[in-house]
Amino acid sequence: ATLLPYAQAHGAAVCAMAVKRFEAPRQAPAQTVFSTHGLFTPGQALQVDGGFSPIYRRDCITHLWDETVNFSEDVLFNHRAVSNAGCLYVHPEPLMIYRVRPNSATHDMPHASHRAERAYAQVLSRLGPSRHVCPASDQLAARFERKRVLNARYLRAWTERPGLSFEDFIQETRAVQTA
Repeated sequence: ATLLPYAQAHGAAVCAMAVKRFEAPRQAPAQTVFSTHGLFTPGQALQVDGGFSPIYRRDCITHLWDETVNFSEDVLFNHRAVSNAGCLYVHPEPLMIYRVRPNSATHDMPHASHRAERAYAQVLSRLGPSRHVCPASDQLAARFERKRVLNARYLRAWTERPGLSFEDFIQETRAVQTA
């Protein structure tokens, strides 16, 4: 109900989204996926590290979920929908809690990291050399290249510190970048 007026006005809206470990008490402090709020361009939305679940105005959904990609298919779907909308409104309040379960498909390390690498390579090969014809494809390819680098860095960090969650890794990375 809170996001609907923003989605109607801007085409796409999402909340800051709280991230917590599955076993953490509800009242425990949470991280958030978005460090800022307001209007994001499609290119800025591609820079977000971590998943997010926007709501969209119906006319922004002109495509199907790509079921041939088995990791980061949400990035492909969201990029196209946010591009169709022209922007993404990020509400500052975390209205949703993303619960991280240690052995879920996206957190079962190191398998998840290897699965991510295969998916990133698959998406990049699909974009191929023709991607330079379209700036949006260039942005998308750059995002997947960045995801590959981040994934490799996370795998190295996880190898040194087994049990490190991707979300904690991102928080630590943000802290180092802002220091």
